[in-house]
Amino acid sequence: MTRPSSHATDWTGVCLGLALAVLAAFQMLKLAPALPLMIDSYGYARVLAGGLMSVYAVAGLLLSAPLGRLMESRPGQVLSLGLAALVVGNLVVLAAAQVGWAALAGRGLEGTGYAVLGLAGPVIANRSAGSHHLSVIAGLTAAWVPIGQIVALAVAWPALEAGLWRPIWWAALAVTVIVAGWLWRRRNVILPLLGHKSHAMGTARLTRGERGVLLLTAGVFGLWSGQYTGFMTWLPDNLVQQHGLDPDLAALVNIVPVTGVLVMCLVTGFLLRSGASFTGLFVGATIVQVPVWLFAAGLEPGPALAAIAFYGLASGITPVCLFAVPARLLGGSRVSAGAFAPIMAGRNLGILVAPVVLGAVSGPNLGWDLVWPLFGGVTALSAVGAAIVGIGLARARRP
Repeated sequence: MTRPSSHATDWTGVCLGLALAVLAAFQMLKLAPALPLMIDSYGYARVLAGGLMSVYAVAGLLLSAPLGRLMESRPGQVLSLGLAALVVGNLVVLAAAQVGWAALAGRGLEGTGYAVLGLAGPVIANRSAGSHHLSVIAGLTAAWVPIGQIVALAVAWPALEAGLWRPIWWAALAVTVIVAGWLWRRRNVILPLLGHKSHAMGTARLTRGERGVLLLTAGVFGLWSGQYTGFMTWLPDNLVQQHGLDPDLAALVNIVPVTGVLVMCLVTGFLLRSGASFTGLFVGATIVQVPVWLFAAGLEPGPALAAIAFYGLASGITPVCLFAVPARLLGGSRVSAGAFAPIMAGRNLGILVAPVVLGAVSGPNLGWDLVWPLFGGVTALSAVGAAIVGIGLARARRP
């Protein structure tokens, strides 16, 4: 079993890695609260609307593996490319959102930046961590999505209250410039963490068991992230279409599950550090999300809101376990972009497929009634996969 890194935790490096990942999440998830208004303004077809989210996953799915290799030899160039793609993509959407294919192209450019930062951020955070903080950093790393989502919702709410979506994109541009400036100031410390010379053993020496665990984790991440992203992407639209809420209020309700995710991401990191069962948390948290898909739609508003909050709390545990796998499997000294690449590819595959499928299934021909059992089944399947990953991780870590 590989010993984890023993150096002291560089909390500035951890924060910068988290900031890069949060920026990636904010860029992706800023669409969800604005989507009902954009559909109403530009008449997007529902499949196209889902594609505006899933195109991020196309970039991530296609680019994660090559980026993982390239980032180890040219980290500065890859990070610069990612930040530039975010800037250009945001500008394209601002200029041509009324043209469906142009909006999709702009979101695709944003997705390239997301693929870069979503891969670099967790690696920087993990390699900045000492051995005593690896589980805590896993919780912080997993929190990049809910933090980015809360930022997106906080920015979106006043804009949507005024009937506008463009201020959300302008805010995204401003945050990108700020984070890029911070990265530039810390480049001499951060870039070596991504370079291949910093890895004592590298991903080339992964055993067959280690590669198998990473691939299994990628599959589970694909299933779980698909149902979660579908839920969060279409929840505002469901509240508007089925319950008659205004778009700004629907965006506000979306904060409830996201806040639960954020809280439990942080709590789970400390639970794992204290010795809580990894597999028990992983499987248990995933399986309890299934009833929300199956029964929440038929509940009255009060109980339904409680169910959504419960879903958010449970959804904060699963990603921590997923992001903790590389460090628990390899130790901090061997975690690299190459180790995270298959996991991020699996995550992106789920994000690619699920919002489009959910958008198509929930359309006028089929309706929302089919959504709940379909995605409940996907969530149950991901719980089964979580159990297999837990067993595989235990076997791979044996001396």
